[in-house]
Amino acid sequence: MKPGYLHDNHCLDCGKLITDRASRCKRCFSPVGEKHRLWKGGRKKHYVHNNHCLDCGVTINDQAIRCKPCSRIRAGNPRWKGGIARRSDGSILQLRPGHPYANAAGYVYLHRIIVEESLGRHLTGEEVVHHLNGDKEDNRLENLMVLSQAQHMRLHAIIRRENIG
Repeated sequence: MKPGYLHDNHCLDCGKLITDRASRCKRCFSPVGEKHRLWKGGRKKHYVHNNHCLDCGVTINDQAIRCKPCSRIRAGNPRWKGGIARRSDGSILQLRPGHPYANAAGYVYLHRIIVEESLGRHLTGEEVVHHLNGDKEDNRLENLMVLSQAQHMRLHAIIRRENIG
């Protein structure tokens, strides 16, 4: 307890021990504190409902419909798209967590997967899949060609020269 104060208080929102005459800690009192109050269970406890998780049935004291572990499971998340993602450049990715060239989220370019399945092996890091018609969403096997990095760069240089000249 600080000298000059009669007793220790607890924040009304988050329950944190505060040693001054205020009724809320500095974090809950600030405008940024709204997120902190809800996370710590402060104001939320006035309208908490006892729900059951839709997937596992465990009781949750929250307005959510799934518990935290179940909401992290991809298929349990309402934003789940079935393991297919699209990039802004038009490329399509598919979820393959164990793939040697998967990104941090576990996704691999769909055109690589299609070519790998037709060849019966994984592509190396030096191999590139080229779309013959230039459409990155057209992943038909007839439209895909495997090239080395150097061959791919030469091909694009030729295409660029033809378009300019």
